[in-house]
Parts: sequence; C-alpha cells; structure tokens
Amino acid sequence: MNKFGTLCALNTGEPFQKDEFNPLFSNSENGTPTSSQSMSLSRGRVKAGSHRRRPTRSVQARKYPDVILPMCVIRRMDTGSRKTDEPGDRLNDIPYDSIARALTQCWMSASMINLAKPLKLLLLAFAASSLWAQPVLTAVTNGADYTPTLAPGAIASVFGTNLAPSQQYPSGLPLPTILNTVQVMVEGTAAPLFYVSPTQINFQVPYETGAGQRSLTIKSGGQTSAALKCLVSPFSLGIFEAGAGFGVIQNPDHSANSSTNPVADGAVVLVYITGIGATNASISDGVPSPGSPPANFAGTATATIGDVPAPVQFVGLTPGSVGLGQANIMIPDLPTGTYPLWISLNGIQSVSALVSVKGSTASAFSVTGILKLINSFALAGVGPTEVPGISGVVDNSVAWFDNTLYVCSPADIKIVNVTNAAAPTFLERITDVQFASSAHNCNVNSAVTTPFLLDLVKESQSIVIYDLATPAAPVKTARYSLPLVPRSVAYDGNTGFFGEALFMPSGDVVVATYGDVVSVNLSNLNAPVAGPLMQSTGSQPETNTTNLRPYMIVPAPGVLYAASTTASETFNPGTAALDVYDVSSPTNIQGIGQILVPGSKILLTLAISGTELLAVGDTSGFSPGNESPSDFPYTGNVTVTMFDISDPSSPNMQGNVIVTSMNPAEVGGPISLGTVPLGGGFYAVTCSAPDPHATGGGGNNSLVIVDARDPQNPAAYTYGTISGLGGLSVANGYLYAAVGSGASIYQIQLP
Repeated sequence: MNKFGTLCALNTGEPFQKDEFNPLFSNSENGTPTSSQSMSLSRGRVKAGSHRRRPTRSVQARKYPDVILPMCVIRRMDTGSRKTDEPGDRLNDIPYDSIARALTQCWMSASMINLAKPLKLLLLAFAASSLWAQPVLTAVTNGADYTPTLAPGAIASVFGTNLAPSQQYPSGLPLPTILNTVQVMVEGTAAPLFYVSPTQINFQVPYETGAGQRSLTIKSGGQTSAALKCLVSPFSLGIFEAGAGFGVIQNPDHSANSSTNPVADGAVVLVYITGIGATNASISDGVPSPGSPPANFAGTATATIGDVPAPVQFVGLTPGSVGLGQANIMIPDLPTGTYPLWISLNGIQSVSALVSVKGSTASAFSVTGILKLINSFALAGVGPTEVPGISGVVDNSVAWFDNTLYVCSPADIKIVNVTNAAAPTFLERITDVQFASSAHNCNVNSAVTTPFLLDLVKESQSIVIYDLATPAAPVKTARYSLPLVPRSVAYDGNTGFFGEALFMPSGDVVVATYGDVVSVNLSNLNAPVAGPLMQSTGSQPETNTTNLRPYMIVPAPGVLYAASTTASETFNPGTAALDVYDVSSPTNIQGIGQILVPGSKILLTLAISGTELLAVGDTSGFSPGNESPSDFPYTGNVTVTMFDISDPSSPNMQGNVIVTSMNPAEVGGPISLGTVPLGGGFYAVTCSAPDPHATGGGGNNSLVIVDARDPQNPAAYTYGTISGLGGLSVANGYLYAAVGSGASIYQIQLP
C-alpha cells in the first residue's frame, strides 16, 4: 500500500495524446459534457470515445485552470454496481456528476504506481491485536508530504493500529463520514473519509476546524481511541509526490514530469497539492469543489524553482475533486536539469518536490544530484519543540557512532541501528527527567579511548553523559552542571569546550548578552571537572564574554575556533567574527586573534574539511522589536566564508560571499547544529525557516549545499525545503538528517 492508501498515479508510459485526454471540462464553459461524450479504460490509459472535440486552449488564455487529472483504474459510481471497472468497460451512460466523482475517486482507488513511499514508523514490536480492539493512534500528517501540520479542507492521513476492521473505500460522493464502522472525529466533528484500513486512514479535515492544537479521535467497531493532538494552521500546503522526490507534476502535454520527461522553460506545469485552506468559495465537507468559476486560494501565492522565482498563474482547488488542489506554474529560464520546487502561501513555504526542466543551455552543476535519499523514517513522539531561551523552536539533532544513529529531541534520545541504511531498526528510547524537555544538542566524541554521547541541557545548565562501550545500549554515567548555558561543544581529546549564546530581553529590547567559554575534563565520565570561565581581556576582543558564540570547533590539538560577532546587547553595530584561541592549557584559555567577516553580522556555524574551514553566517542580527528569547529571527542573506587553515592558529580568509540568489524571505539563517562536510569541497547546511513557528514547530527549513571546490569563489544552492530539518551528521558516505518526524538518510554522490 502506498502512502496515500491507494492514491492513483500519473501514467508513466507514453505521453497522453490530445485526442486521448478527456478533460473534466468539456465542450461548454460550465463543464457539462455532450450527450455523446464517453471514455473507456484500456491498458491503464483513458481513451476518448466518439465525441465533439473542443478547441485546444492554453492555460494562459483561460479564466479557470486546465484540469489535468492523473489517469487510473476508477471505480464505477452508479449504485447498480460496485465492482472495479475492467478494461473495455464504458462510462458513457454515467451522468456528468458521476464522471466528476469518478475522477475524484481516482485519488482513492487502485493505483498503477505508487505516488510515494508509505510512512515508515519505526516502533518496538507489539502484540497482535484482536478484532474490535481499541484503536491506537501514532501519527497524523498532511496527506501529500507527511508534514505534521494540517489545514481546513486538506487531505490528511492518520496512522496507527486497530484503526479499521479491514480495508475499504467509499462508493461515491459526497464522501461518507462513517466507513466500515469507522469515524474520524476532529474536535468533535466527523471528517469525510477517503479510505480506511487497519493501519492507515485518509480523511478530509473539516473546513470548520480552527487553527491551533486540535484533538483527533477514531471510533472503530464501537471502540474509541485516546485523543491525539494535531496542529492545524489556516493553510499548510503539501505537494503530492510521485516517487524519487518528484512532485505529481504534469507537463503541458498531460504527461508526467520526470528526469526523462522534462518540461521546457517558459511552459506551464500543473502541480497537485493539498492544504490551501480557505478559498473564495464556500465548500461543504466531502463535496467536490466547483468548476466554473473554480475555488481560488484566498491569499498570495509564489513559487520558486532552483532559487529562481517562478510565476504562479493559479492556486486553487481542482474542480470536481475533494480536498485536492493544483498550482499552475510557469517554468522560469533555467539551464537543463532537475530542481527543487516549492510553493509559498502568504510567505510560508511548502516542502519542496523535484521538477525536471529542459532549458536552452546545459547545466554545469546539478545540486539535486549531490544526495540520493535512501530512507526517511518516522519515530513516534519526535518533533521540534519550543524551548525559550535557546532558539525558539528547537530542531532535533543527530549523532552517529558505529552504525548507530542517535536522534535527539528536547525530551528524549531514540536509538536506531543504521547498519543497513535502507532498512534501519529502532532499538531503544532513552528518557530522562533531567532533560526537562530542554535538551537541544547531542553529539558523540569517538576520538577517545572510551567513546561517549553527550547531550546539552538548557534548563539546568548541564550536560548528560552516556558511555558508548555498547553503542546500541548507552549507559548514563553522569549529569554535570556547568557555569554557563551550553549552546555548543567542541572536543580536543578528553576535553570538551562549551560555548554560550544567550541573550536576555526586557520587553522587546535585548539588555544583556552572554558568550562565555569553559573547558570540562571528561577523562572520567563519572566525574567530569570544569575549569574556570574564560577571562575577558580588553586588549583581546575575541575574549569579550558578551559576544554570542553559537558554535565552536577544534581544527587541531591546542586550537579552538568560535563562530561569533562583535555585537553585544544590540546587533546594529556588530560584525561577524571568527574567534581563535590557544587551548593547549585547557584551564587557561587564551585569545590568539579575531578575524572580522565583512558583510556578515554574525557567524552561526562552522565545518572543516582538510585544510579548509567553512563559516556560515547572516547579514542581519536581531530585528528591532523582535528580540525575544523564543525567536532567532535572522532575516538577512546567508553568508559563506572560506578560510585556509593550513596554519590552524592563523586562519587566512579566502572567499567571502553574500548569497543573494537565495531569498531571505524563504531561506533564513543557518542553525548551529546543521553544517557538515560532504567531501570534495562540498558541504551541507541546515538553514532555518524565516518564521520557525509558522508551520507548527521547526518550520520547513532548507537544506543548502555549499560548493567550495574553488574556495575563492564559494557558491550555495538550495537542495530542498524539508519539514523540521535539524541537525546533520556524516559517516561512511551517508548524510544523516534529523527531520520533523524522525530522520532521513542520504547517500552522498559527489560529482
């Protein structure tokens, strides 16, 4: 079963010919077909019967969008028969409204290919359930892209066990609210049902559902589940996926867009979506959307393809369908290649999907070819969390050691065996009251005799340490209080250096900032010992302890770097800086120097590959009036700076660029946990959503690839926008990424 139950898919064989396509809108402007119109099913393709054809019209010339639906085996809608139509069956005797229903039913009937992979929820084994056992809910997501935020009128999926006695589809439209004894209740309102099964239900979120945390329950066979909280926003656009990261996107000839079937630049494609929320038309739950005029999104829509704005001609509901929407987007002038596409509604971007373009020039470099998604899996209870005083919405982090992945959230650590990247296995969940739901950065020190896992805890200003003698079963050895609020840690052997990036507000004004540094001897995991705080020396600005230090790294024994800024209390006069320290005597940290980075106000993260150091920052600090401990609104352009560190104690700045190709309204500043070297001069960087709260925790952050093969001229490209993207880790040729519901594994494919 695919992730949308049995969602139909685009024909991947020969492109549809014009005389083989039967549009929902036919000869008349109001969409009523002629009496002689018919269509039949043959070999999975739709062929037109004898009917009077309307003139072909371009998308640009129409007042309403072309409705180009995927073709699949559809279920007969007349009440006289419930069987699945066979090749050769004719639907010409079914009235128009039933044809519209049949086309909608295409989205909930037997499919030719999977639109996308099913949601992989890694859980401990549980006992087989009995008939009529209580339903158990594990996750609810947008039905298109698995993001955790729903929207009124959207197609959504809920996962769990004992959800229904058996698999079943509705027999027609309007969609029923009871199917196979099953009801989905959202805040007490019964939701229309597309599909039910014991482990997955697809439903439409009732239009009257208000924004905020809402309660969802399932009634099945007389049993009612415990309530599951789900987040509802006024809109939360999801792009349907067709496999291998591609969106369900149709080219002008009605064929499926793919790497072997690209669309010409300047053409208009149709992108299938859900979750647009309110429209300019009033629509009842479970009822097909209108066609003339169609229901338009009630707001502003923009699109981006490969960091280039793409004109949007229409965003609204697909006529005749329930919950299904479409966006008509013009392909901008781009070189031939495959690019990430995302759509923004009122400035809030979706998760991206791929689209292939045939441009006028050949592409010299394709960012989408750098990484190949091997696996993406969900872990129950994983999700970005509000932690005031750290960075507002805290994204999960990941750490790797000996084929074991540690997915760390503010409340727990989940352990996954990734020996087989294509089939990871959930092993254990570690919870600790001392996390206080404010742990925010776990990492592994493997370059020591006894490797260990360490988690930073904001609330108690402490660290929690685990012995990794058995990687699959970490053993807690100590919780140790620090004289600062830890933001990052860098290791030099058994010594950990902890940096601080804390600011205190008074109303909307920052009145104090803290950037202390302290060393901790971790030779004895049961009894860590902290040294004194770094002493501030007026003649050495790199020791100013009021400058934030969100990230630190050790380039060589005895040397420490800190990403920093000269700004304190207010960011207006500040400049980004790389602070360099002598830590050969860990209890006596000495400043070596400070290198200012023109054009950037703060460096946020660092990564090393060989003798090259990457520093990523932002051209803005905190916006006036938006300076609170629950928000890090870096709203400027991302900056990329390369240093030659052949002499670690004397870094030499090479290329320094402001990335203007990435729109700061869509790609925010980098997060400190999310920068790693991929090899060959390439790096991966997690950049935050401009408003991390907008999509319900974590936001749709951006995965950015930095190409520093020429360190004098580094470049950055958006690989994609990903829900809740957080920390990154690299090992054995794979990139591991914390995401909103769990983790993703990518194989690194260097050019």
